Amino acid sequence: MNKLTIINGSPKPKSSVSKTIIDYFCGFLTETPTVLQATKLIKQENPTELIDSLANTTLLLVFPLYIDSLPAPLIKVLNIIEEQTRKLPNKPIVKVYTIVNCGFLEAQHNFLALKIIEHFCCSCGYLFQGGLAIGSGAILMDYRNAPNKGPATAIYQAIENLARKITSDQPLPEDIFVSPKMPRWLYILGGNYGWKSIAKKRGTKNSLNAQPHKTNG
Repeated sequence: MNKLTIINGSPKPKSSVSKTIIDYFCGFLTETPTVLQATKLIKQENPTELIDSLANTTLLLVFPLYIDSLPAPLIKVLNIIEEQTRKLPNKPIVKVYTIVNCGFLEAQHNFLALKIIEHFCCSCGYLFQGGLAIGSGAILMDYRNAPNKGPATAIYQAIENLARKITSDQPLPEDIFVSPKMPRWLYILGGNYGWKSIAKKRGTKNSLNAQPHKTNG
């Protein structure tokens, strides 16, 4: 396997689902990868340093789904990479894998985000190796201490399988879509309970049903 660089595309610097995924993923690697945070990369004064560090590497992008797309910091990082790569006389060989998670139960909501990464690779001349799309990513944080038990087991197994694919330098035959093993009604029930608990803790429970933009008539 080439040198592995992981970019955490989450806007959250700590306690994010993306970091949980990366921490678990790295447990199956034989060598320690370079892990970068998108929110810090966009503040770099010299973007060519990032491009130089990606030459002849394997790149893994890990991020949450934001409105069927990518978080703003990651979009900016990819724009920088694309702009700088186009200036190079010799394009670097970069193999790109992706892990994207969403708050919806159905992993298929991540489809467009994977296509965006695929088009980014085409624009840069990179090799898109496939992606893992995860539904209900937040559930991973509830089971991070018991990855082999509960409804998130299939997701954790998919992350492990992807790690082994990358280690052996193999592309995915097709994008993988995986969701927790639970009925949709139970997921919605749990989600609503979670929102109400947070609102109660913050003293805003009475505002959950507010409709500030509703017009009369």
